[in-house]
Amino acid sequence: MGPHFDGQDGHTNLAFSLVTYFNDDYEGGEIHFKNHNITIKPKAGSLIMFPSQEPFIHEVLSIKRGTRYMMPISVLALP
Repeated sequence: MGPHFDGQDGHTNLAFSLVTYFNDDYEGGEIHFKNHNITIKPKAGSLIMFPSQEPFIHEVLSIKRGTRYMMPISVLALP
């Protein structure tokens, strides 16, 4: 996935993004937060959580070997 933030395109009700990682036996596929110069490759069984709005622009780097299994979850803000 290219650079984006999960709340773009008018999805202002998205408060937090969570990503659960089921495996780590792949090469590449890290999540990169370009505005914060942080790249993370979580271990299998890990969950990361971050705000869904700017400035938390992120992208998934290319997978070079293997298959990356994960599950994204969105947390909505109450009105």
